Amino acid sequence: MDFRYFVGISLPPKSEMVFNQVKKSFHPNHRLTSPAHITLISPFYWTNQTLLLGQLAKPAQQFDPFTVNFEKVASFKQLKYGTVYLASDKVESFKRLALTLQETILGYQERGEFIPHLTLAQKVIHQDLDRVKRQIRNMNLSLKLKVDKLTLFKFDNQLGVWFKFYFFPFRNQV
Repeated sequence: MDFRYFVGISLPPKSEMVFNQVKKSFHPNHRLTSPAHITLISPFYWTNQTLLLGQLAKPAQQFDPFTVNFEKVASFKQLKYGTVYLASDKVESFKRLALTLQETILGYQERGEFIPHLTLAQKVIHQDLDRVKRQIRNMNLSLKLKVDKLTLFKFDNQLGVWFKFYFFPFRNQV
């Protein structure tokens, strides 16, 4: 049986609560399906969970922890909607990490440009993007995050939500 997973960077509980609340305020009718996070590998299906866990443990050990700031409010457009997010000041660190993971998970290739981000509002109609960005900028949100582990998220089909399933610590933990 195939299960759905994605790989990302999870937030500390207090930050997760804050950013989940921000997401809810811009989606009052939208049930959050995943905790606040930074996606490295978009959702994919995988059959052999043991193999996947082994494949993810190795690349995590290739990276040292680093600290990143998320302060700039930005957006990107999809076909029908846009997404508003906090942008990272360490784009290259995230890109190296994502590329290593893509090479590790056999047969998986990311589609489109990789933009490391912390989503704040999704499915924003294009004409509302500037207004929503201004509202979020006025919140003066920022996040200083120590990136020291990968998180494997797994989808619960019964509940219809993503949950943190497994953590892979980076090397040189202090």
